[in-house]
Amino acid sequence: MNKDIPETCKDLFKSICDEIALVWDPNSEDESRRYRESCFVNKVAEYLSDRNAIILPDSGVEGKEYFHVHCFDNTDDIKINGSALVRNGEDSYQLHLFIAGTKGGYNGSVVSFSRDELLRLIAQLKNFFKLCKSRTFNPGKVFLRGSLTEKVALRIRNNLDKINAVRYWVLLPGMLEDGVPKADRRTEKNGERELTVEVVDLMSLADLFTGEISVDLDFLHHGPKFYKHDAGDYFCYLSALSGDMLAEMYSLYGTSLVESNVRAYLGKNKTNSLIRQTIAESPNNFLAYNNGLVIFAKKVEEEGDVFGKLLGMQIVNGGQTTASIYHAWLEGQRGRSKESGRLADGIKIVQVPIKVIQMSPASGLEMTESEFQEKVAEAANSQSAIKGSDLVKNRQYHKDLHNIAKQLINGADTSKWFYECSRGLYKASLAKLSSTPEKNKFKAQFPKDKLVQKTDIAVSQLAWLGKPLIACKGKETAFAYYSEHHIENRHELIEKDEVKALLAQWIIFKKLEEEAGKRRGIQVTNPRTPVIYSICLFSAKHFKKVDWNYIWQIQTFPSEEMKSGLLEVVRRVSSNMRKNMGDDMIAMWARKPVCDEHIRAEVNISDIDFGFN
Repeated sequence: MNKDIPETCKDLFKSICDEIALVWDPNSEDESRRYRESCFVNKVAEYLSDRNAIILPDSGVEGKEYFHVHCFDNTDDIKINGSALVRNGEDSYQLHLFIAGTKGGYNGSVVSFSRDELLRLIAQLKNFFKLCKSRTFNPGKVFLRGSLTEKVALRIRNNLDKINAVRYWVLLPGMLEDGVPKADRRTEKNGERELTVEVVDLMSLADLFTGEISVDLDFLHHGPKFYKHDAGDYFCYLSALSGDMLAEMYSLYGTSLVESNVRAYLGKNKTNSLIRQTIAESPNNFLAYNNGLVIFAKKVEEEGDVFGKLLGMQIVNGGQTTASIYHAWLEGQRGRSKESGRLADGIKIVQVPIKVIQMSPASGLEMTESEFQEKVAEAANSQSAIKGSDLVKNRQYHKDLHNIAKQLINGADTSKWFYECSRGLYKASLAKLSSTPEKNKFKAQFPKDKLVQKTDIAVSQLAWLGKPLIACKGKETAFAYYSEHHIENRHELIEKDEVKALLAQWIIFKKLEEEAGKRRGIQVTNPRTPVIYSICLFSAKHFKKVDWNYIWQIQTFPSEEMKSGLLEVVRRVSSNMRKNMGDDMIAMWARKPVCDEHIRAEVNISDIDFGFN
């Protein structure tokens, strides 16, 4: 059984259950709202997408890519709560299948899931895919005709030859028992597809919220040898990983392995092609040709002169190499051509140079572990052919915003805002304080409801700037775009008045999202997407009329008219989206240019009173 459940997990689950209660409707035609577990899947999938733990499709490719929340529960044998088909290499796709546990009833009480309960959920999900693969399978005889699950099953069946990997996601409204692994990898007996399982419980979700996504890698007594250098403030390990070991790591952990990497999602280019060519034609030279990986680990467990475990690890440089090796490995496994055979043989020979950095427990560096990791990432990436606009992790702009925000005084209360300029800074700052009175004083001065991350500001600003398509693609994508187009090219320092305005705009964004989530009439499982479009419409007409300094002083809506007016905009936008999105999930529909076109052309807000004189 689990030890004491962290308060962060309890608070998070209560918040999720409150949101589910507002949107759940057992009579709804929308499958994402008809079942509590479907509401949960929708919420968690958006969290995963926000942090790039899963790369969901934007607008689709030839109608094959999709993400849907849908529900079928045969109780004993088959159950599914959602699925996605996402491009995974050249003309290939990865199938993501989601299932949610029902234990606990989504009433806010955190329950524990045993190994047996987990295995049962995994089996139900695997049986769904097994059914889709069956040659005698007739979806119309198993699923309700015309249902979303029937349509999804047909789409999976029609694209089986292009699906090279399947990822089973088990989403738990509770805590997984201690000692039960959260990830597993298998290959189909015929080598046709890579099969992986990933478990997301409340502890995993809490890590998503704090940005502390990382991987605990156990080499199972087969780790590579290393050379270790003690630099005083940190340890540096030099080694090499085999190509197939690296590919299997990426297969098991997915993009979470490279989540912090600024180059992780650059896609197909000349470098990828050269990596593939080297694997196929001269794999023994890969070690000489490739720059390798830089890995940051919170702790390295040694077994003599070989790696035992890398705990809290992430690839901070070399994500492109990792992804390219993985896709070559996948193609090699399928073995459908001479090229596939060469890739399969080459991957076994390839050695990838790695440098592992661990901050020393006795480090005298004047920075947190998270800040040091970002410094390592920035330095590693600046030494390769990468645009300067990618190097935004630790810029002075964000430090200045952090320092100014901490000093600003408002007229509503004595607490202050904490702008998290580096991931996990709030938690690290709290951990530095030794006594309970000091910690309580910090929490009173910087309460959790005034903690704002740099990715939050990016999403908010893109909405106010009229760029909803980018803002709806997730926090990490929004942050990358906002940094490149609105921060990197600026030369002036950020001033107090600008910080007040940025935070005032976030206050309106956040409070509108909170209020919209409480209104049943808006009828969406996550109000963020209609809020983004609503802010965009409002800003285009009324931005210059708003007294941002006054909002900063009172820390809320300046009038009931503005509050009710903005909520009416959200209601109209939500209605328009539900009318036009068809079988799409609202979060996916919001990413499509056609959604933006419909809203701008069809949603009129000129008759709404926002309280301006």
